[in-house]
Amino acid sequence: ATKPQPARASPRWLIPRLFCLAFIVSAAVGVFEVGLALRGKQELGLSQYQIALMFTECSLVMLVAQAIVFSPWVKPRSTRWLIAPALVVLAVGLFLVPWASHFALMLVVIGAVAASAGILSPILTYWISSKAGKAQGAELGKQTAAASLGVTVGSAAGGLLFNVAWLPNASFLLITALVVLGILVSLGL
Repeated sequence: ATKPQPARASPRWLIPRLFCLAFIVSAAVGVFEVGLALRGKQELGLSQYQIALMFTECSLVMLVAQAIVFSPWVKPRSTRWLIAPALVVLAVGLFLVPWASHFALMLVVIGAVAASAGILSPILTYWISSKAGKAQGAELGKQTAAASLGVTVGSAAGGLLFNVAWLPNASFLLITALVVLGILVSLGL
């Protein structure tokens, strides 16, 4: 009879890296949501109906992405391999938002951003929860705090940096750079 092996302890850096990624993804969503509404109204002249349709698309794409990733077809252990590619899609989508010059292109970019954010948030929560051990409640609380801080910072940056004259599209460019940093943080997970 083989003796059961004890669970391997997670490296000390793992959960803090996941917190960092939760902050980055939430900040990206905050910038995206504020920037989407401002850009749609002020720069593209979209109607309230079109802006509402964009947010509806965002929610539906996130729902579908999460349903696929957390379905019987995808093993939970394999979700870690989706983190870096989803961050790449998020970075590309955020970078392209300012150059989507009409409603149809905005819908494509929104789909990319929503799918990646919809995949990333629950995967990060899953891995923090599964690697926290007995401190699961405390670690999930910290993850929620990191995500809430990210949304707050991202939303504020999205609004404050929207029309900065010296750096056009500042909020989208800066959050894209932060997501690229997140890609680097995610390597080796």
